[in-house]
Amino acid sequence: MALTSAVLLTVFGGFLVLAARGWWRADEWQRTPTLVWHLLLLPVGWTVGQGMGWVWGAPILLVAVVAVLLVLATSRDDD
Repeated sequence: MALTSAVLLTVFGGFLVLAARGWWRADEWQRTPTLVWHLLLLPVGWTVGQGMGWVWGAPILLVAVVAVLLVLATSRDDD
């Protein structure tokens, strides 16, 4: 079980590094994975807020909402 969790964390961490690199280089492919990642954080933040308290859940929700808005605000035609 611990090995599976370590592999999943490594894989998802690698994808986050690639997405960050894509944003840094202004590539076009990184918008969708970034949007999906942060949309998936919305129910995580809600669940954490209900279970562990809003001190932990609110920052997750805040980061997720701000990131979704920023991704949607970026234009594909910034050239």
